[in-house]
Amino acid sequence: APSGMIGLETALSLSIRHLVRPGHLTMMQMLACLTCNPADFYHLQAGRVEKGAAADLTLFDPDEEWIVPPAFASRSCNSPFIGEKLPGVVHYTITGGEIVYRR
Repeated sequence: APSGMIGLETALSLSIRHLVRPGHLTMMQMLACLTCNPADFYHLQAGRVEKGAAADLTLFDPDEEWIVPPAFASRSCNSPFIGEKLPGVVHYTITGGEIVYRR
């Protein structure tokens, strides 16, 4: 069996589907779980939109849906979600103030 599965590229969408839509977490609580909470755990100055902070942002539409493709941007291609329709389409990723991904 292939080792591991890709998780980063579906984490936002799966969190919206399984945590936000059923009402287990608000959108803001879920986003904190993916951003500032891990940054705080590792004592990183990241994961927040604040004056003076790095401009690292992901702009997404939580209602727009996409189909998980068989190929991913990362090297891993093992996912049980290939072919599934998921909510939460990422349109831009900005790192250090520069657009590094545009849909």
